[in-house]
Amino acid sequence: MGGVNASRELLRNVVASILIVAMSLAATWLAISFGKLSLLGVAAVVALVVAAYVGVRHPIWFFYALAAIMAGLQFGRIPGVNLPIYLPLAFGAVVASFFHPRLARSMHPLEFAWIALIITSGFTMVINAHGFVDYSLYIRWLIPSMVLLALIQLPRENLKRFGQIFAVVAALNGLFGIYLITFDQNNTALRIFEPLGYRLEAIALQFAQGSDGTSGTIRLGGTWVNANGAAVNLVLALALSILLFAGWRRTILILVTAAALLLTLSRASIFSVVFGVLLVLVFHSMRGRDRAATIGVSVIIATAALLAEPIRERLSTAFAGRDVGSIARADALRAFPGQMASHWPFGWGWGRPEFLDPQYSYVFNLPSNAPLITLYRGGIMPFIAFVAVMLITIVISYKAMRSDSLPLAMYGGIFIGLTVVQFNLDHNVSDVPQNVLLWSIFLAFSLYVDDVRKERARDKAAQRESPPELEVLAAPTR
Repeated sequence: MGGVNASRELLRNVVASILIVAMSLAATWLAISFGKLSLLGVAAVVALVVAAYVGVRHPIWFFYALAAIMAGLQFGRIPGVNLPIYLPLAFGAVVASFFHPRLARSMHPLEFAWIALIITSGFTMVINAHGFVDYSLYIRWLIPSMVLLALIQLPRENLKRFGQIFAVVAALNGLFGIYLITFDQNNTALRIFEPLGYRLEAIALQFAQGSDGTSGTIRLGGTWVNANGAAVNLVLALALSILLFAGWRRTILILVTAAALLLTLSRASIFSVVFGVLLVLVFHSMRGRDRAATIGVSVIIATAALLAEPIRERLSTAFAGRDVGSIARADALRAFPGQMASHWPFGWGWGRPEFLDPQYSYVFNLPSNAPLITLYRGGIMPFIAFVAVMLITIVISYKAMRSDSLPLAMYGGIFIGLTVVQFNLDHNVSDVPQNVLLWSIFLAFSLYVDDVRKERARDKAAQRESPPELEVLAAPTR
């Protein structure tokens, strides 16, 4: 009987191999015989077949690929179709979450608030919609938002691996960025990514503005290109490195990621991390050795940063009354109530020039503030949901800081810093799809931290309640 089964298995493999070769030859012939349209059509069919196979047989691959692309080629595009690489991966991850083994857990208040944000944003978008562009922008925002709901369904070991992949690839991207600003200030190395949408005009150097408005030091962007966007990614990578790694791996990742973050010269992100670390030092009841190590590493990094003149000058201008960026932010906040006149209930809508044209947006000068951008775009209901998400994550993060685990506390502190500082000085997590996805990842690991904290607390409580004699009786016999 075994011989018969072996023969059938061999026959099935041979037939499958012949069919695969035949289909490959036919697809190749179609692709090269009828021009670009047929080539794109064949590529699309092949991609759909591969995606269907991966989604059913190996759904976790979508998540791992998404982590790598977000950390390494976030703004890359699929050749020929000009579609962002991360977008189909994000959609695939959302769909794959229904096939992959799901974590049995009750819904967290954060999930309810996040779903409320999605629903209210969609409702007000429909009310203000004037064309297809409104729906298109909402869908591009919706897919990254749904990634949070997909990530929190993953078993803990899979979610941990997702975060580790992101942290490692982001550190490598940070090293690449350091190489660019040190040895390749013309960004010629980025030209190898031209087939993936990195056009020459889009990879120009980015300079920090001095207090007088003139251009100064080159800012690190890596393949994220935009320095402020790179900084948010590096903050996430730094937090995940502390949370998910240990020993020498954690040390190397922290040093590389912190160095790259400082070289982005993004004051909002740098001050977010500084604020978070200070919160941990104040609220976390860490051991003396851990406190000394945390203060020591912080002092070393801070000293190195302040010894570098470009970083020192960039950070000091944040407190100068004549700083161009600070003046523009203040002007935008003063003008905001007038801009919202008669539009408080449902906002101004999605498909507007200030969300589509960077040049127009720069002149229009909307507040660089994530909650206020949500209010401007969707009105009071999405704004309340957005603020609810922020408040819930602050509570989660504070509980993490009060836990007995330093990695949990550091993640919580950094996330509070991001929420309190970054979100009030930058707006990208509310309207740029890639940064919305980053926020989804941040929130997913915020829930991961909360679950681990509760589990550790339950284990400690069980150990306290278990009498010593029962522990002896329960011990396995040899």
